[in-house]
Amino acid sequence: GDDTLRDESLYNTYTFEGTEGQFIRIQLDSDDFDTYLILLAPDGDKIAENDDGLGGTNSVIQIELPQTGSYSIIANSYNSSGRGEYLLEVSEIAEEDHRLLTANNFLQQGNQQYRASRFLEAIRLFEEAQKLYQALGDREQEALTARLIGNAYSGLEDYQTAIIYYEESFNIFRETNNSSGQGVALNN
Repeated sequence: GDDTLRDESLYNTYTFEGTEGQFIRIQLDSDDFDTYLILLAPDGDKIAENDDGLGGTNSVIQIELPQTGSYSIIANSYNSSGRGEYLLEVSEIAEEDHRLLTANNFLQQGNQQYRASRFLEAIRLFEEAQKLYQALGDREQEALTARLIGNAYSGLEDYQTAIIYYEESFNIFRETNNSSGQGVALNN
């Protein structure tokens, strides 16, 4: 693109028609540069943006559209030196898939916070993931997430609360007849 943002990075704009309540996934991939996505509502307000949503340098936005109209996608690089080829994909996704992808994203972000010893933020993200897994009826992921919450409380040296989550994880694995999961839950 020949257009530039304030940081002097190049961008291209793409539009699509969306309907209020529609679940959309926008993905920007490149092997040549660190991608950056911005989504603008029909009124021009920024409603979402993403840098490294896929764990690497590619970007993804998953969103429930707030209104019907013409949306604009700004396909951009993270910095002004980003140049090269890219692939932009826009797809509609089912609500259940959206919730699963959102839960997985919370889980990934929680793991990143945990590795950075930001245990309270990790707990918040893990709890968001766990709520979504519960709503989806995914007992295995619910149990695994309970164990991760326990690990984060252990990192805070709040062992009593950690034990509560380890027990929750164990009990869910027992209910689902997952002896391997029970073993993992007991190994904390």
